[in-house]
Formats: sequence, C-alpha cells, structure tokens
Amino acid sequence: MTSKSYAIQEAEQKEKARVWLENLLGLQVEDDFFVALGDGVLLCSIVNTIKPGTIPKVFSAARCKKITAKRLDNINSFVAGARRIGVFSSYMFDVSEFAAGKRQDKLIKCLLKLEEIAKKSGIEAGENVLALQAQIEEEDQKKSR
Repeated sequence: MTSKSYAIQEAEQKEKARVWLENLLGLQVEDDFFVALGDGVLLCSIVNTIKPGTIPKVFSAARCKKITAKRLDNINSFVAGARRIGVFSSYMFDVSEFAAGKRQDKLIKCLLKLEEIAKKSGIEAGENVLALQAQIEEEDQKKSR
C-alpha cells in the first residue's frame, strides 16, 4: 500500500469514526476531532452509552481544563472501560501517546471496534448522552461548592 492510499484510507476511517460518534452521542464535533476527544469526556460517554455505568466517575470538560490530571483520569478510565466491554488490547492505544497527540490511527481503530461492539449489543447510532454530560457537570458543581 502506498503512503498516499494509506493516508486516504486513514482519512476515511477517521471520518467514519467521527460520524458514528456524533450519531451515537447526538452531538456535532465542531473542533478538530482529536482535540474534542482530548479531555476523555466523550470517550467515556461512548463506553457508558454502550454499557451504562461502566465508568462511574467522569470528570467534566471544565474540570479537565483546570486540572490536567483529571483529563488523564478520564482517558485512563476510558481505556479500562473499553477493555471491560470487550475491546482487546490490540485495538487500544497508549494513553501517553494519545495525550501527546501521537498514533491517532490507534484511537480510530479503537473507536471503530467500539462501533462494532455497540452494533452487536443492539445499540445503533442516535443514542443521546447529553443528559449524562449535564449530570457530570452538575455533580462537579456540587462538589466545588
């Protein structure tokens, strides 16, 4: 496979994963796809949509901006949650690589595997977790009072 055809295939897979994520979560990713996933909130939402309660504690995007460690907590929780619902390590990415913006192809591979798992579980695109995100933010506000 030439590097040009590999780049085209990678772009197509990224777009497929983005469209699936947007449809699953009922939202539109307006920023760069990888930037939008960077705090781990949407990643955790994916896992909790497929199997509710798999990741019991997700830190809000606002909290992740203030405390970098919370961002890493979310990403680590996503990795552990994805493994619990059936994503094998060969489909996973390294958290440090993700945090550094490297090997984005591995994240795409993981998302496409999650799409497969969701379909096998009977979960189709269109599920909406905006209420879940609002609940996360509300819990964070209560704790910061």
